Amino acid sequence: MKIISRLILVVACLALSGAELRADEKSRFAEANKFYNDGNYAAAIEKYRALDSAGYQSGELYYNMGNTYYKLSQTGNAVLYYEKAARLLQGDEDVKANLELAQLKTKDKIAEVPKFFLSKITEDFFAVFSQTFLGILTLIFFYALAAVALLRLRNLLPSSLAGVLQIVLLVLFIISAAIFGAKSYREASRAEAVVLTPTVNAKNEPRDAGQTLFIIHEGLKVDLTRTQSEQGDVWIEIRLPDGNKGWIRRTDVGLI
Repeated sequence: MKIISRLILVVACLALSGAELRADEKSRFAEANKFYNDGNYAAAIEKYRALDSAGYQSGELYYNMGNTYYKLSQTGNAVLYYEKAARLLQGDEDVKANLELAQLKTKDKIAEVPKFFLSKITEDFFAVFSQTFLGILTLIFFYALAAVALLRLRNLLPSSLAGVLQIVLLVLFIISAAIFGAKSYREASRAEAVVLTPTVNAKNEPRDAGQTLFIIHEGLKVDLTRTQSEQGDVWIEIRLPDGNKGWIRRTDVGLI
C-alpha cells in the first residue's frame, strides 16, 4: 500500500508542475483583456487568437473572443466562440445571454427537429455539471487521495483509517474521472460547426457544379456528418437543425 501511496505523490507533483507552466498564458490573457477594456478590439482579438492557436483552452478565453468578435461585427465568429465557451462554461448565464444576442443578428431561423426522448435524457444528464467542474472535482479527489497517502507515509494517520479513506477517495476519484472522461469524449465526438462565410450555397454533391439545395448564412450552427476531398478541395456534408443535408466547403465553417 505504501508503494501505491508513493506513486500517487509522484503523479500529484507532476500535475502541479504542469499547472505552473500555464502562468505565462494567464499573463498573456490579462494583456489581451487590457486591450479589450481599452477598446482596442483588433489588438485584443490578435492576442486572444494567439493564445487559442497555442492550444490554450478556456471558457473565459472563448467568451472574451466572442465578445470581441461581436464588437467587431463579425457575427459568425462571435457565435462560434460563444458556442465554444458554452461547452466549457455550461449553465453560465452571461454566455447564454450573449450567445442569444449574437444569434439575433443571424439571418437563418430554422426550427430544430424534436429529439428522441432517450437522447434528451442523456443530454440532460451530462448537462447537469460542466466539463470544467467535473475536471476540478476529479482533481480534488485526486489531491485528497495524495494527501491521505502522504499522511500515511509519515505515520500521521492510523493505518486502518488511512486505508478506509484511500478506498473511499479512490472510488470517488474513479467515478468522477469516468464521468469526466465520458463527457469529454462526448464533447470531442460532437461534430458541430458555425457558418462563417456571409452566404453559402449548399450543394447536392461535393462540387461546385452540383445543384444548390438551399442557401445558408453566417452564424448558423450546423452538424457535420461526413467529409470528402474533391479535386484538392475539402467538402463537408452538413445537417441543418430541421434535418436537411447538403455539401459545402470546409473553409465556409468554423468547428466548435
